[in-house]
Amino acid sequence: RVRAPLRGLINRKLVSKGEFVKAETVVATILNVETLHVRFSVPELEASRLAAGDEVRFAVRSAPGREFKARLFFMNQKADAVTRAVECKAEVLEGGDVLRPGTYAQVRAATGVRQAIAVPERSVLPTARGFVVFVIEGAVARERPVKLGLRLDGEVEISEGLRTGERLVVE
Repeated sequence: RVRAPLRGLINRKLVSKGEFVKAETVVATILNVETLHVRFSVPELEASRLAAGDEVRFAVRSAPGREFKARLFFMNQKADAVTRAVECKAEVLEGGDVLRPGTYAQVRAATGVRQAIAVPERSVLPTARGFVVFVIEGAVARERPVKLGLRLDGEVEISEGLRTGERLVVE
């Protein structure tokens, strides 16, 4: 008779019924699903705006239309040398019965609230001199250099170069 040292779900069974095993034989691997964690990376700029204890929200494909909450408990002190992203971990607060360990999640974290100009991403064009948009002045569209901020869901923040109320060429 085999008893597990912890409560969880059998992830992989490594022996069959009736098979001879020794005391040191690994019989199965068990997933501890009492506490689930979400592991994600954020750009280094955004990492400076997050802190342990912050709430993050995430969604998974296996539960369309649902959003889950987690609390940030770990942020790596070092950014990845290649991606310049900082690894973070958050403990899932609710919905663990629906979630499956190892699945991909889309994570959102509020890093602050501010007034900003956001434009459709397709209206911003990259050039050798930087990013530009075309602003409508009278009956003419004029090129104007801009500086970009955050990007989210097909929109981009314009941190410099555009004023509220100006008309912009989108297509």
